[in-house]
Amino acid sequence: MSTGIEKLIGQNVMTADKNRGVTCGRLVAWSEDGRVATLDGARMCIAWRGVRGLFQLAATGPTGECRITPAVKTLCVADVHMHAAVSDDAMRAWEAQPWG
Repeated sequence: MSTGIEKLIGQNVMTADKNRGVTCGRLVAWSEDGRVATLDGARMCIAWRGVRGLFQLAATGPTGECRITPAVKTLCVADVHMHAAVSDDAMRAWEAQPWG
C-alpha cells in the first residue's frame, strides 16, 4: 500500500496515530502495510496549547505553551493515520523541548 510517505524516508516528519498520539522525528522506515512508521530522535507532543492544530505543529512547530517530551532514540509508531513533512524551523522548535 503506497501512501506517499516512502519519499519522506530520511526526512523529519510528524505522525498522528489512531489514539491521537502525536510524534515527531526523522523517518527511518515505513512498513509495507502502511501502518507503522519508525522514527529516530522521536518526541511526543503531550499538549499543543497556543497552536491551531496538527498542521501548525508541522508547519511552525510547538510554542512555549506546548508540552513536548525529551527525545527517545528510536520509536515505532503503530496505526499511523496521518503523516506530514516537518519544516526545518518547526523541527528546531520541536527540538527546543518547550516542556524541558
